[in-house]
Amino acid sequence: MFNLFQFVLLRSSTAVAEEAIISTEQRSQLQQDLGDDRRSPSPLEKMEQSAEQYIGNGDFISERSRLNFAESYDKLAALLANEPPADRSALAAIIQQAFENPVADIAADQRFVDDREKLADSLIAAKLARTAPDAPLALIARDLRLNHLVRREEEDDDALDVPGTIERALAALIVLPGDLLPLPEVEPPAPAARPSEDDGDARKREAGRHQYEALGAAHEFLSRLSGKDLLTHITQPDERREERTEEPPSEREEALIRELRATAAQHGRAAQLDGAFKASVERIQGISATLRPEALERASQTVRTALRDLDLDLERSTLPEAIDRINVRRAELAPLVFGEDGGRVSLIGSLAIPTREVPDFSPGGGSRDG
Repeated sequence: MFNLFQFVLLRSSTAVAEEAIISTEQRSQLQQDLGDDRRSPSPLEKMEQSAEQYIGNGDFISERSRLNFAESYDKLAALLANEPPADRSALAAIIQQAFENPVADIAADQRFVDDREKLADSLIAAKLARTAPDAPLALIARDLRLNHLVRREEEDDDALDVPGTIERALAALIVLPGDLLPLPEVEPPAPAARPSEDDGDARKREAGRHQYEALGAAHEFLSRLSGKDLLTHITQPDERREERTEEPPSEREEALIRELRATAAQHGRAAQLDGAFKASVERIQGISATLRPEALERASQTVRTALRDLDLDLERSTLPEAIDRINVRRAELAPLVFGEDGGRVSLIGSLAIPTREVPDFSPGGGSRDG
């Protein structure tokens, strides 16, 4: 909507005399169309369209040659500026000189009436259009004031005899039709209703949340265990359930081994060194830790229930196995608990947490999803 308030107003900001205001309200086709638009569900859009259609037709004053009395308005403006009249009688003489006709004849001329309609509607259309039209808006406002002054003279308005009234009329406030503007307040559309979640889905989500939190408590409990809470088992190679296929050492590892062997050979202990390597690897691969029964008694009921629901027997399962199973189950529950957008899970150390909660430690980073 073009900022035309340098020429016109919605209404005066202070109480003023009626003769100090020029109303643009009239029963023109444009204003009837705008009245219909104002009552539509989208008044601003419809009024803008009507205004732009008016600007595109032959009635809009895109140039002053479209006015019937453009030259007369210019003459009247120059005469008033040169010698402001003192009263109605002097004003009538100046108007007759500019229009070359008596005031009564001018006011009764349909062409003069048409000029007023075009002048008022052109300002209204310019105000409502989405972009400022290419038009002499300042002169349009001036000509509307002059047209109005001629009408006041024809109506024999005795206020024109008061000193300063004619000068003030040349700067009178032009106001837009009160029944068109401002636009009515339109209530914002109600937010779209979110799809409801049935009772079954809600119960499933709540149960998943409880299990997710309980497994988190179990993870924390197991992470805080000390060495005195564990039983360490060392199995011999032939007692292991799985055969392990050794991967060949890397070039760097082979170089280190050769260096160690060369050093040991200088002291005649190469055979002992090979045996130590083999024994150490076998012992490390055979170590496992399970929970002491008395340690589990310190766990809360929430932790014991979570482990039981996961079918975890900590007297038989090793501690790493238990933590891995907890993380896997929490990763499975994450989409249910956090929704599909929050269901991505990252492993931090041995803890599975939602990816959106993982800090981004890169420069300028916040969170992974932020």
